Amino acid sequence: MIAEKKSYATLLIEFGLPVITACSIMSLSRATFYRKGRNWYEKDKEIMDAIQSVLVTFPNAGFWKCYKEIRLKGYLFNNKRVYRVYLKLGLNSRDKYARIV
Repeated sequence: MIAEKKSYATLLIEFGLPVITACSIMSLSRATFYRKGRNWYEKDKEIMDAIQSVLVTFPNAGFWKCYKEIRLKGYLFNNKRVYRVYLKLGLNSRDKYARIV
């Protein structure tokens, strides 16, 4: 969504509009326009590898089990950061118990 807005704002700038006008038309802040996009995959690759290595030995492990095993291996990642990557990998969707209604 933001990448599309940036590309449209860039087109407006190429047509001769000032940056501030192009950003206001696209309802995009100038700071966002100038900011480079981050690639979360490269940034969190080490965490993803650590989670995958834990899940090889403990395939049914939940988040806290994974986190504690990562800490035991010597990694000093923040639990909130590990949980964010854990969610992006889609590992939180396991249902351990069937609900009886």
